[in-house]
Amino acid sequence: MKKLFQTGKWLIGAMLALAFTNVYAIPSLQVYVEGGTYDAVSETWVVENTNSVTIWVVGDTDAPGPKPDGIYDVTLVLSTIGGDLGSVSLTSATAVGVTDPSVPIDAILGLGGAGGHPELADHGIFNMPGILWQEYGLGDMTLMDSPIGDANGSSTWPTGGDPDATTMGQINAYTLEIVGDYDFLHIDGYGWLFDGDKWVFAPFSHDGELTCCGDEPPDLPVPEPGSLLILGLGLLGLAGIRRRR
Repeated sequence: MKKLFQTGKWLIGAMLALAFTNVYAIPSLQVYVEGGTYDAVSETWVVENTNSVTIWVVGDTDAPGPKPDGIYDVTLVLSTIGGDLGSVSLTSATAVGVTDPSVPIDAILGLGGAGGHPELADHGIFNMPGILWQEYGLGDMTLMDSPIGDANGSSTWPTGGDPDATTMGQINAYTLEIVGDYDFLHIDGYGWLFDGDKWVFAPFSHDGELTCCGDEPPDLPVPEPGSLLILGLGLLGLAGIRRRR
């Protein structure tokens, strides 16, 4: 019994430690869209009806762990349906409302494509029919010159400014402009961390999205009333067969 009690205490302690870590951990990479509204379900900062916005790429370069600190080969990925990615421009800027003393390097045009992305999971974006995507290289993030926090919508950072930050990191801000009409423009990205033995993949958390003219990204198809009726009759039939058995 004593052994069982000790095991129980150990499990409870481990669960509490895990919960504490999950609550207070800051993602290695995250994106924030100035003026956006946070969608907690998709972990996306959304701005509607705009062709110009400032986006932040936030790196937790001071995270505890093996050296070297930093996130390397950070890559921004823009994807769209109904828009022309050739009309998108990214201009180096500084973040508003927080300490951001460093102007990032110019974004470097990289790989482009359609459909699935070679590194990022579909997450409801790269499996959309007609999706187009374009990469931009942002270089390495190794500075620790900006107070940062977790831009998860429930946190008061970054809208509350520096006093609500919990650690130091790097913010790369870019003014994004797109010419012409588009249905939506989604913002993702990734980089690499060194864990002491190998380079490990570090995708963005809290991605971003711009929607134009009140449009929303296509949802999964909703069954028509006729389809729902057929499905219901089929379920009733199965229930009747089960009762007879």
